[in-house]
Amino acid sequence: MASRPSTVIKYPGSKAQHAHRILRECMPPFDPTTLVDAMCGSCAWGLAAHAVFPRAQLWLNDTNAELVRVLLAIRDHPEWIARKLELTPYSRWLWDRLRTRRRNI
Repeated sequence: MASRPSTVIKYPGSKAQHAHRILRECMPPFDPTTLVDAMCGSCAWGLAAHAVFPRAQLWLNDTNAELVRVLLAIRDHPEWIARKLELTPYSRWLWDRLRTRRRNI
């Protein structure tokens, strides 16, 4: 089984470096059934909390609609996305092409 990532994406203002401290200092005295990360960003806190409470249902949300679409795509089509990423070469050319195409939409 693959290890769980600490974040979905690199994100400004990420709670990644603080997630474990936040959990340690704000640990509920019971096992929660639901975890809500209302401003999830990179999902650092939500993923860290879900690792501690794996039976809890995890709810992620954010005000950034593009980020929410990415999270929905990851949830709904993980195998397809993983395959696309495996087949996508890492290149400056591809980055420039996709960035230019995005501006023209």
